[in-house]
Amino acid sequence: MGEGGPGMARSRALQYLPTLVVGLAILLVIFLTDAQHDRVLQQAKREEVSKTVDSLRSGIEQRIDDDILSSYHLANALEAASRVRTPTQADFEQLVQEAFEGRSELLLTEFAPGSRTARVHPLEGNEARLGRDISGTPGELPGEIRVGASFAVLVFGPLVGTDGRNVVVLRLPVLTTNDKSEIVEGVLSVQLDIAEVLEQVGASDVERKHDLAILYSDDIGGVEKRVYGADDISREAAVSEEVSISDRNWTILAQPRGGWAPESGEKLRYRLYLALLGAVVLAPTLLANRYAVARRETIGELEAIREKLTGVIANLPGAVLSHTMPPGRVSPGPEDRVEFFNKSACEEIWGVPASAAEAHVAVLWAMGTDAERQRELERKAAEAAERLTPFSDTIPIRTADGAEKWLQVRSHPTRLSDGSTRLYALVADVTADIERAAELERQRELTFIAQKNDSLGKLTGGVAHDFNNLLAVVMGNQELLREALLAMNPLPDPQLLDFVESSVRATERGADLTRKMLAFAGRARLEPARIDINDIVRETAAWAGRTLPDTIHVETILQESLPLVQVDRGSAESALLNLIINARDAMPDGGRLYIETFSLELEAGHPYCRERGLAPGTCVELVVRDTGKGIAPDALPRIFEPFFTTKPPASGAGLGLSMVKGFMEQSGGAVIASSELGEGTTVRLLFCTNDASEDGGRSEAARAVHTGPGEARILLAEDEEDVRQTLASALTRVGYNVTEASSGDAAFEVFKNSPEIDLLLTDIVMPGKLQGTDLARAVRCMSPGLPVVFLSGHASGPSDPDEPGDLRTLHLNKPVSRDELVSAVETVLGRAAPL
Repeated sequence: MGEGGPGMARSRALQYLPTLVVGLAILLVIFLTDAQHDRVLQQAKREEVSKTVDSLRSGIEQRIDDDILSSYHLANALEAASRVRTPTQADFEQLVQEAFEGRSELLLTEFAPGSRTARVHPLEGNEARLGRDISGTPGELPGEIRVGASFAVLVFGPLVGTDGRNVVVLRLPVLTTNDKSEIVEGVLSVQLDIAEVLEQVGASDVERKHDLAILYSDDIGGVEKRVYGADDISREAAVSEEVSISDRNWTILAQPRGGWAPESGEKLRYRLYLALLGAVVLAPTLLANRYAVARRETIGELEAIREKLTGVIANLPGAVLSHTMPPGRVSPGPEDRVEFFNKSACEEIWGVPASAAEAHVAVLWAMGTDAERQRELERKAAEAAERLTPFSDTIPIRTADGAEKWLQVRSHPTRLSDGSTRLYALVADVTADIERAAELERQRELTFIAQKNDSLGKLTGGVAHDFNNLLAVVMGNQELLREALLAMNPLPDPQLLDFVESSVRATERGADLTRKMLAFAGRARLEPARIDINDIVRETAAWAGRTLPDTIHVETILQESLPLVQVDRGSAESALLNLIINARDAMPDGGRLYIETFSLELEAGHPYCRERGLAPGTCVELVVRDTGKGIAPDALPRIFEPFFTTKPPASGAGLGLSMVKGFMEQSGGAVIASSELGEGTTVRLLFCTNDASEDGGRSEAARAVHTGPGEARILLAEDEEDVRQTLASALTRVGYNVTEASSGDAAFEVFKNSPEIDLLLTDIVMPGKLQGTDLARAVRCMSPGLPVVFLSGHASGPSDPDEPGDLRTLHLNKPVSRDELVSAVETVLGRAAPL
């Protein structure tokens, strides 16, 4: 025992040798890293000081360069003034102030015609300088920089001024140019205060963080002298920068206050960080070492449970269970034996105590809410148990507390030596995933509906455009035919005229159909006017109410003095009529129909603004409410879809509410529907008010009469040949002179060659670069005020080029009758007459 004890201790210490080696390596790395960090901090300080010094050097050079530029400006001003007369002292002072405005470093300015000072600024205190010879000053200068050596600016300094200040002296000639050469009229001398220059470029700010000094080398013996800053800065320790501004070498020296050594606090924090990092690295090593030491003590226990852990680990995460079915059984039953069960997950997922599940595991399998899926799960489980193959399935369940969930079951059966079947199962709650997938599908369906509606709207607009062009040709030719028949003598068979009138009426019904199609698509051409919604309700309810059965009682509740709204009157009447008809169809056995109006103020946080996109402000609400059978909750979100209807087959096309929605959104409003089965349906139309004043420019007085069609020349731009010919024939027959063009580009060329055109009649959508609105802008640049009439079979074309209310512009929708066309032409020509 005495000999075994120390040997065992040495053996255990040797077992921790890896930890000891790693610890020594970490200490070495910490030491080297700390030294490198000191060097990095010093280098960072040096880089910071270098940037500061370089910025200061750049500022000094830039400041002196600006002063040199001001000196040039002063010299040029003196030369210009000398051409008129010899500058007086007052003139000189004014020129100096203008040239050096805002330059606080300026101390003294002298002007010496020839070489003797004649003008000085400021004069006070410097009278003695007048008349002195400045050719040999300042000091004993090298020959190549004496005055007259060249015409460039000479910079001297730093020098000590008469008042003891360190100054920089600028010398430059004042030149007069004649036909052949430049003549030196005199010398301009400028003294700058070095201390003020340094103050302006921020030297004092630099000194707050760094020790700073500025040196220069004396011409005599090259001795360095200090111009600015501390005396205890040495070149060896400081960052230096040469300044190139004069004949003498300037040097900026700077170093951090307190020296280059890193701050003790920062070093301490970094060392603590390294120590913590070393501990973090060493801890896993120690734990791993401890694990290795303890491994021999636990290897027996690990071998006993290894087989169970293999099955459990293969199916993590989730609620894990392992149970054994007796030989001959392939489905869960009361005889099953549970070997392993995640008890906490049992109550979390199924809501039953783990003890109940362990006593009868089939309880968990019997919670399915879908009998068909439950039978399919049991079939898969039995087939997997027979074939010993894995299986998985997702089933809905209802837990003991009534919650509905979706569970994903993954199972792997194995056959034991006694013929029994052990089932390893992982059960995961995937309710959130299923709900997310359902929401994603719902969003995809909504996106599909929106794309479908948009595509349908574009298709509808395109069909309406082409159909309107066809109707325009039919209507125009039918009117021409009617005119020709009426002109015959004797009159033809009246039945022929009836045929023509019937065709014209059919064409008008076709035009009305296209307008409805465009309203459904939200692309209808609206003619908004300021109207009182109460007037619409009274008029529509008055005549529509007479068509309702006696079993339906209509009650109107109208708020007096409603704000006016800017909407298309006909579309508003049609929308209200649609809602009244829908309410009638919802009450086949009679009931009550309420039509209400009122105004409300919308704040920024109101649900109508937040959810419906309405602008805050005053809103007029039109409510149509019935006591009918209501709409099912699953059908309510779809009532505004095109071609969707809750009516019996052949009772409705499903376009009414789609057109209402399109009109309201196009008018800047919104439509909201709510319903309860057996209680009725409520539809709210929300109109935003428009505070703009009414257009007063469309009075009858503005409709001046034109001198006559025979004097008017019309340029007609239309790409459809049949439509163009029909329009041209209609206008020509009433006496107008019509020039045709098949595109906007062709029409513009015609107008450039014949600018005497009196009116432009153009389609909006045409091939080529110039659409109708582009053409109108182009010709109005050449002929301002030219009357324009736009034609369109596609109401979503480009907008008019002028502001609403422009009396020179009209817009007509195809097909247009000859009378309507001629009236529009005469109207716009009459409106344009005063121009």
